Amino acid sequence: PSPSSLIVTRMMITLAFVDMVCLFLISFIFGGFLVTGQTYCKHPSLHWWYGFVTQFFFMACSIVCILLACNRIVEYTSTRLTALLFKGRRTWVVLLAALPYPVFMAAFTPLPFFNSDYHVILFDPRIYNDR
Repeated sequence: PSPSSLIVTRMMITLAFVDMVCLFLISFIFGGFLVTGQTYCKHPSLHWWYGFVTQFFFMACSIVCILLACNRIVEYTSTRLTALLFKGRRTWVVLLAALPYPVFMAAFTPLPFFNSDYHVILFDPRIYNDR
């Protein structure tokens, strides 16, 4: 079979795309924040969106890795189950069905915020004096 028809190839291409976007956000935009000395107080909405999108893509990478591992296990143990879950366009359906996980994690868990004082991304922006 051609490489594009393999289930694992589709999943790996998806993982590569999501991982490249995640690495771009984590490295280049983080570096830009460091160079410009960004703080949460200057641009809170920018930091909120950065945290949301970064967390979304990180969780999307995680869920695609888990699905890839499940695919490998199912493919080696049951050909019938592999055909049922992943044959044809069902791979894309499985990947789309996993989309609520990163959306939920990004929307309903604490977001990471950039802090130029500590040069890290924290889940607490540390803008209060009493903490």
